[in-house]
Amino acid sequence: MRALLTALTLGLTVGCVQPNLDREPWCQIGTGDVEFIDLADGDEVGVVRGIQGGDHIWGSARVIGVNWLDITLVFELLDEDGLPVTDSSTLIGELVHCTRSDEACDQGMGETVGYPVIVEDISDVVGDDITMKVTATDREGRTASHSVQVEPYRETDD
Repeated sequence: MRALLTALTLGLTVGCVQPNLDREPWCQIGTGDVEFIDLADGDEVGVVRGIQGGDHIWGSARVIGVNWLDITLVFELLDEDGLPVTDSSTLIGELVHCTRSDEACDQGMGETVGYPVIVEDISDVVGDDITMKVTATDREGRTASHSVQVEPYRETDD
């Protein structure tokens, strides 16, 4: 039984994709609640009313060159002076391998999709150009960050 369990565990470990640490640390911020949507300067992002009544923007990120199996991602919303318009939203843990049939997904790249970046006061973001930023840091201190200037709008409830 022990030999079978060891073989099964070894098979799972070999089959798992590991983070690519041979590249310079790099990350990309995006949005989307079910799939990664690339963001570029000037893009609009929806502010969503959550099921508990709070507001958020869906944050997504892709990383490579950092250990995404043990990572801290910090999402920030900054005003035109670079000052926070809300508290940062932090994800601590592991990401998943970027497995979509997307040419932008390199071997060993990790991603998270649909992380709620909390908006404390919607009037601080809607109608203003804000910077959406993500910083990825692993336990060994490898760090990458990326930011884009976006235009938040209130998504309507259907």
